[in-house]
Amino acid sequence: MKKEEVLKMATGLVTGDRHDDYGDATECCDSIAEVWTWWIDDRLAPGRSLDAHDVAIMMDLLKTSRIKTGAPKIDNYVDKCGYAALAAEVGSKLDG
Repeated sequence: MKKEEVLKMATGLVTGDRHDDYGDATECCDSIAEVWTWWIDDRLAPGRSLDAHDVAIMMDLLKTSRIKTGAPKIDNYVDKCGYAALAAEVGSKLDG
């Protein structure tokens, strides 16, 4: 696929039905920033970096924010389940 085709697809996504799916883009991004900041502030001690578990949880939080600001979409609930399962698997490896 050529870059022009990818950009055309991306333009169609961000200028199309995304508002109906996820609400106002700024409101959605602000909501995501709020929950990610909460997670990072709570989890990161000085000198600690984010890990795979944090990323999986933060992606779950992204989906939660999309549900909060937009119309209910089954895709978000399915993705939340997937990210939660991934977080559980990765987290259990971190615990030993």
